[in-house]
Order: sequence, then structure tokens, then C-alpha cells
Amino acid sequence: METIKVGTTVRLKSGGPIMTIESFATRLAGADIMTSKNVEDKSRVNCQWFEGPKLSKGSFDVMSLDIVASDNDTNKPLGIYVG
Repeated sequence: METIKVGTTVRLKSGGPIMTIESFATRLAGADIMTSKNVEDKSRVNCQWFEGPKLSKGSFDVMSLDIVASDNDTNKPLGIYVG
């Protein structure tokens, strides 16, 4: 399995655009808080992607994502290991 890290390209298991991991996030009092890239709780990640010319961002549970192969094979999901 591939390790998830900042810069990894992912897609929601339910489909949608290809997104790039921007940073790791942690949940605190129901809100997603931006934290350092070395945060110990890596259960959520902040992603960014383009919708046409617009840059969009969101926070997702890592278990809801599949890693997208980096060799332009965007339909081949890989397993995720958060180490």
C-alpha cells in the first residue's frame, strides 16, 4: 500500500474530481482545524482541487478516499496506509 502524504492525489470513493492533499487536519469541537504536516492524528486531510478555473478546498476523512495512481491512470484506485 502507498503512504498518504502532502501532495498525494486522491479521489472520494464515491467519485468526484481528483484532489491533492494539502495538509493533515484534526477535529476539535466539531470543527476542522488546520495543523502542521506532521500532526499525529492523520484521520482527516485537507484537500484542494479545481472546478474549472475555481480552486476549491475541503476536509475529508482519510477512509473516504482512494489514492489515484500518479502515472496518469486516474481510474486505478490504490489502497491507503496512513503511517
